[in-house]
Amino acid sequence: MKLVGSANYPQFISSFDSTLLITPNNYVVSAFAQDNFTGGHAELYVEELEDDITPASAIATMIHLTASHSGKVYINIHVCQTYNAIEHKMEHFAHENLPDWTPATYWDDHDGRARTYRATRDQVDRVKQAAHRFRNKNVNANRYYYSLPGGLLGRIGGGISTLGNKRGVNCADFLIKILNESGLAHRKSLLFNMPSRIARPRRN
Repeated sequence: MKLVGSANYPQFISSFDSTLLITPNNYVVSAFAQDNFTGGHAELYVEELEDDITPASAIATMIHLTASHSGKVYINIHVCQTYNAIEHKMEHFAHENLPDWTPATYWDDHDGRARTYRATRDQVDRVKQAAHRFRNKNVNANRYYYSLPGGLLGRIGGGISTLGNKRGVNCADFLIKILNESGLAHRKSLLFNMPSRIARPRRN
């Protein structure tokens, strides 16, 4: 979130569009990829104000999928309520279930690309609910296995690697699912899914 004058704008925009102002009744969700070519890694940011228009009430939630070298999948949900008034951005994301987890931070918005969505309160709630459902399935049923290409190739590859026991996914697959279930977007899963595709800088 960026404070410009007395107005709050999303972190990942280069021009200040008045339709994307963040207020207690207007929310923004951004799909961000760390690299302009393949995307590197994809993350979803939910930016909102809790009760008034001051940065002190700002809340940002970062949602993304990571994996270990063995292919084990982790669904990370980080919540930040610390606004840096000097650098004009949110910082110090803490894992919601592991307070001592190393804090995450926004990637510099000039290092990648982002697609920003205007969202309703209902859509923001559904984004968070979808992320928790995915995480619960992964934790309770050990359902997913990391597969680099994502998409159909990733799903098949994950099945082969685990003898049919798990579904192969990557970070882009995860964001497609979250965006679709929330009603913010209707993105089709392709033969393979690169993070950069999820973060094409268009708005709707």
